[in-house]
Amino acid sequence: MPILEAELQNFRNFSSLFCAFSPSVNVITGENAQGKTNLIEALFYLSAMKSFRAQKDDLLIRHGENAAFLKESLHNGQRDFTLEVSLHKAERKRILKNGIPVRRSADAVGILPAVLFTPDDLELIKAGGGERRRLLDLPLCQMKPLYLDTLARYNRTLRMKRALLKEEITPENEMLLDTYNRNLARYGSLILLERAAYLRELEKEAAPLLSSLSGEKETLKLSYKTVSVADPEKSAAENEKLLYERLSSLLKSEFEAGACLSGVHRDDILIELNGYPARAYASQGQMRSIALSLKLAERELLKKGTSSLPVLLLDDVLSELDPGRQHFILNHVEGGQIFITCCDEAPLSAVKEGKVFEFREGRIVREEEKSRIST
Repeated sequence: MPILEAELQNFRNFSSLFCAFSPSVNVITGENAQGKTNLIEALFYLSAMKSFRAQKDDLLIRHGENAAFLKESLHNGQRDFTLEVSLHKAERKRILKNGIPVRRSADAVGILPAVLFTPDDLELIKAGGGERRRLLDLPLCQMKPLYLDTLARYNRTLRMKRALLKEEITPENEMLLDTYNRNLARYGSLILLERAAYLRELEKEAAPLLSSLSGEKETLKLSYKTVSVADPEKSAAENEKLLYERLSSLLKSEFEAGACLSGVHRDDILIELNGYPARAYASQGQMRSIALSLKLAERELLKKGTSSLPVLLLDDVLSELDPGRQHFILNHVEGGQIFITCCDEAPLSAVKEGKVFEFREGRIVREEEKSRIST
């Protein structure tokens, strides 16, 4: 589902921007801090309805302004349609699809399936568990609206529980905490099973990619690791009971610690390379190869799960890779629409179709058909 056009107003460093994109490769070039990543952020926002860099929407509004506007025109294979988002410092954001209000952000997530790959993803193996959970949660939210709703309910309950744990232990607070724990157990059991099932499919797609990248020398295994007594092999009902019992046993300990000590929000993925934990034994190059394989595998699973080849957003990734890995990723992203940001266009000389946009101070100063400048 390619993005035909995008319009931004007062978003990050853009005062006003309009782009008509190629349905294939779009190269976004320019010096640092000129707006390249801001464009990728805007396109990702229109897919996920949240930023991958900012926790709050206020931070996306251009300095000195009170509101920002994002709009894109899409083509779903049969017809064109539009998606618009208005961000306001003093109001809730407003979303329109084909001019019709969308009641909840969740209802707009996944309208545009997208896979984002940033330099931070190259550190996926060494990063904290939160980054690896995002590897599961982002695509699942795009493919399964029910998962997105369940995850939102879990996170909302978790926030209320954390606030409660800052208060004193009283019979009333213990009863309220029990209610929160029951809800966390119910939502958590569903989240755990969906994550574990997706992880199995991710391994099936990523393992052959890593094997190819390493010259058939490396094997990949992915396992879901839960901090609780839950078991991905058990049913949702069984896990709900196990999770609730575990949370109940920690009630007084959590009040004393003032923190949530267990739950799927603390789960992680064990990534093994040739039978050993990659975090401890893989080289920097091997870690990057694993990350590449995981993100390319995510694209394939989104394609299967949404029946649409997702837009691929590559933000300054190629400059972080050696020529071999650059060649690998460019040869595995054929088909569909791709956005690549870079300071140096040299690695992209083999790309023959698409457009180049050069940014300077939040403006497009050069726009060319890629075929005209390829060497």
